[in-house]
Amino acid sequence: SNKFRVTSLLNKMMKESSSGDDTGGVSIESIKASIKQKSDCVEELKRTDSNTEALIAAVQDLNKMKELASNLEEKEKQKERSKDTALVKAAKVNFSDDYFSCQTFLTVSGRLHLESYACALGNVYSFGPRFRAETSQSLRQVSEMWMVEA
Repeated sequence: SNKFRVTSLLNKMMKESSSGDDTGGVSIESIKASIKQKSDCVEELKRTDSNTEALIAAVQDLNKMKELASNLEEKEKQKERSKDTALVKAAKVNFSDDYFSCQTFLTVSGRLHLESYACALGNVYSFGPRFRAETSQSLRQVSEMWMVEA
């Protein structure tokens, strides 16, 4: 069965992960504009055939900028994937600051408490909301349904 962890620390963890942004405030658009400018400069140097050292330096600079752009795009893709899944490793979380101060999970069924009552009461019925954790790519991680259990 799937486990759905209950925590009040998710916003805090998401803020900490977003504060670890190491792009230095550089946007991909500005890097692409710089690549276009450097490409034009390299083409101009190739046409003039004046200084081969300047051409070699410009080509190396252009290659470094392309590598930087690909690295930033990969980081952006990973960041988007992590936002979509919103999975957090339990080992990274200090649950002592959480509301329950330990790992706490929702159950799919309300029968856990009914089994303890059934010994003393006999027939026990329950009608109420049940939550289930779904494995999906959508942002909707929890679906609610109503169920009658005996």
